[in-house]
Amino acid sequence: HELGHAIGLFHEQNRSDRDQYLTIYWQNIQSGMETQFAFLKPHLNLLLTSFVHVSIILYVNYAFSIDRT
Repeated sequence: HELGHAIGLFHEQNRSDRDQYLTIYWQNIQSGMETQFAFLKPHLNLLLTSFVHVSIILYVNYAFSIDRT
């Protein structure tokens, strides 16, 4: 995961098209962690590949959750 960042990869959940693939339950995110799900700035948002559901650069589905169930 961190190696991906080192070579310039960004989290999949920050892509501008992520809402086509993911549902973010904002009310279930730990306070102060909402920025982990913010969209990338336009100059960084290069959609050169398809969204990858099994990417090592995508957080697990319960990351930063208040309730993991």
